[in-house]
Amino acid sequence: MHQLRSWLPWAVLLVTALFTVIGTTYVSHVAQAQDSARFETAIQDLTAELHQRIDSSITLLRAGRAFFAARETVTRDEFAELVAHLELAARFPGVQGIGFTRRIHGDEVAALEAELRRQGARGFRVRAADRPADERHVIVLLEPLNERNQAAIGFDAFSDPVRRTAMQQAWETGEATASGRIMLLQELDEAEEPGFVVYLPVYRGGRRPATVAERREALVGFVYCPFRARDLLDSLLHGQLGETIVLRVYDGPAPDAGNLLFTSAAEDGDVSRALTLTRALRVAGREWTLYAGARPAFVGASSRLVPVIFGLGIGIAVLLFLLTRAEAQAGAEAQQIARDLQRSEEELKVASRAKDEFLATLSHELRTPLNAILGWTRMLRLGHLDEERSRTALEVIERNARTQVQLIEDLLDVSRIITGKLRLEMRTVAVNPLVEEAINTVRPSAEAKGVKLVWRADPDIGLILGAPDRLQQIIWNLLSNAIKFTPAGGLVELRAGRAGDTVRLLVRDSGVGINPAFLPHVFERFRQADSTTTRSHSGVGLGLAIVRHLVELHGGTISAASEGEGRGSTFTATFPLRKAGADATAHAEPLVPEPLPIGRPLEGLRVLVVDDEADSRELAAQALAVHGARVETASSVPGAIDLLQQRSIDVVVTDLAMPDEDGFSLMQNLRALGSPRLRFLPVIAVTAYARPEDRERVMAEGFQGYLPKPVEFDRLALMVAHLAGRTA
Repeated sequence: MHQLRSWLPWAVLLVTALFTVIGTTYVSHVAQAQDSARFETAIQDLTAELHQRIDSSITLLRAGRAFFAARETVTRDEFAELVAHLELAARFPGVQGIGFTRRIHGDEVAALEAELRRQGARGFRVRAADRPADERHVIVLLEPLNERNQAAIGFDAFSDPVRRTAMQQAWETGEATASGRIMLLQELDEAEEPGFVVYLPVYRGGRRPATVAERREALVGFVYCPFRARDLLDSLLHGQLGETIVLRVYDGPAPDAGNLLFTSAAEDGDVSRALTLTRALRVAGREWTLYAGARPAFVGASSRLVPVIFGLGIGIAVLLFLLTRAEAQAGAEAQQIARDLQRSEEELKVASRAKDEFLATLSHELRTPLNAILGWTRMLRLGHLDEERSRTALEVIERNARTQVQLIEDLLDVSRIITGKLRLEMRTVAVNPLVEEAINTVRPSAEAKGVKLVWRADPDIGLILGAPDRLQQIIWNLLSNAIKFTPAGGLVELRAGRAGDTVRLLVRDSGVGINPAFLPHVFERFRQADSTTTRSHSGVGLGLAIVRHLVELHGGTISAASEGEGRGSTFTATFPLRKAGADATAHAEPLVPEPLPIGRPLEGLRVLVVDDEADSRELAAQALAVHGARVETASSVPGAIDLLQQRSIDVVVTDLAMPDEDGFSLMQNLRALGSPRLRFLPVIAVTAYARPEDRERVMAEGFQGYLPKPVEFDRLALMVAHLAGRTA
């Protein structure tokens, strides 16, 4: 029996681990098969849409050929009206226009130039890419005739070998034919993009002759469409597909960097090797090669669940092992007690009770935090959830697993801020080394996501007075936030420099941007722009609120700006420069009598607390009420003025930094009122600006009291009592 108990825990561990491996392997194979099928379908749909667009363009060319066949001559205005009705830009992405090349001989160049100039083509001149042959195919019409297409008018397309090859194949077959990879004549910008041209021959009489020789003889010219490859293929990667799939298209039967027509990404990066394919395409008589690869974002929910299932399975196996071993050990101890006549019955009861308490405590500690994860996992494995609920379940599992530690740290910081227990160990700090250390911390995550991180430093930036760990937390949080909301290939830039008598840190990104309606709330606790179950980014909305409080505790300011969604965002934090001779340990609190009188020293006093932050406002109100004060509150300067004019108040406690109108504005309004009661009303300033010059400005503005944050509320109560004449 003893031997059975000794190996039973190991047997339980082995069996549960084996079932975990088998289950995980099965789920992994099924998930991979599903992902592969989805990937194949996505590429098939993409190639089908590409063929459809090329076929639609060829249909346009056939309509153009019929247009030329139905008329003896076609004027520029007639052709422009035809193309305008087609709405190329809206209905045919990638098509730069529709044109016509006229076939002439070398001795007809001068006549053609004269004819086109008479028709209004000022400065028309025939030009060639290479030494011209006797046969020419000159671009005489190209619509819409914008600045880019104007650059192609007059070009002898037959003088270019790549275009000539396509033209020869087109007149020999009588069918639409695509050229090889070329740089379009329309590429006027420095950032040139490759393209191709599709030619369709136009024959005299409008019908295709029976033989190659007859087609050669009856050839009048070509209608053609120039395509800019990036415009055409970018429009196929619409929506989420462009973020989850890397696509490259090559001109020719094999992937060759020299024949690259289009790429959606410079490098494969994190493309899954299991989800790639290379496929041959036939486009208007031309062979292309398509390469596609899936990014991790393409992988389905089942694949992302595999590591969760494996981790939970192993965790359960270990827990069962511990429980079984504990039970086995307890049983062995019980048997030993029973065999030992020297041991008392009380010892046996103590051992049994200890075992039960251990199991109960362990069960509680395991079940409580794992309840949500295990519950949703079991429902997913049983298949009881629809697609929407499955997404919700996965978000719950991931959110519980990934954000727990950061959430606890953020909540602790917020708690310290609200209760006024967040203390800063201030000393003189060099800014550049601090910024460099923060950048080195976040650089791996930026590189892993494919985000470029740029730092622009000022070597003469100077020194500031601050807590190094909290300053680094501010910079790290701003950079991490920017990286999280910037897609792969984006840019995050940090600039540090002097701005007058302050140091300014600017973090700018090219990410998702901020909705103008949400911008005023970006620094509020627990506020997020997107809090639905399908959101793209995790978090509970504490990071920027903590940053704001830390910046203000350093006597600085922070602001956010964005031109809108999809246009990036900019966060700017400013800190006061450390003045020569400043004492890093000095405090700017005014001296007040101590200690606080025994009892309720503020009994009957009417105090107004003004603060735009509801938590700080209510906390200050409660702290004063504990000492007997009758507290009124206001969230803005106009609200405070209205309340003061309606009620009799003994002392005002106001925050300085508030939106629209600040504490200084409140003081100016009070002094401007005609009432002597309000003009000489005692006002205490409570602020996170803790520099000596801040205190000097506060007192110069006429405030009777000044307290830097975090506030010790006994000191606040003592100051209120002192200003109200309740102390000696």
